[in-house]
Amino acid sequence: MTGDTMVIPENMSLNGVLNLIKQTPHTYFPVLNQNKELVGIISLRDIRHTLLEDSLAGLVIAKDIMREDVITLTANQNLYDAMEKFSLKDFGQLPVVDPDNPKRVVGMLTRANLMNAYNKAVLKRDIKGNN
Repeated sequence: MTGDTMVIPENMSLNGVLNLIKQTPHTYFPVLNQNKELVGIISLRDIRHTLLEDSLAGLVIAKDIMREDVITLTANQNLYDAMEKFSLKDFGQLPVVDPDNPKRVVGMLTRANLMNAYNKAVLKRDIKGNN
């Protein structure tokens, strides 16, 4: 999990979202309400169609383009749980939330980081001779 999560306020304008996205290599962004609670997620794939509509740039806010059906993980879930959740909707990243407060984002887990952890676990197991 990475803790350097770039979050987007739900009332941020589309122009603000685009400016924020330019500052990071991330492609998924948790959307938070005024209480800093997770209410959705935006991916670059989700906003692609909105970018083609120049007239919407000043009218659309993050809440209008976010997905509300956010799949999350907690830091205490295992690799198997994480792999299952990634396979549900073919996301590249999932928000990691506090197990005691599922609306509080504590980081993001990328599919690449998950696969690296899985590969390390498999190698470690093989090295110990536990095939």
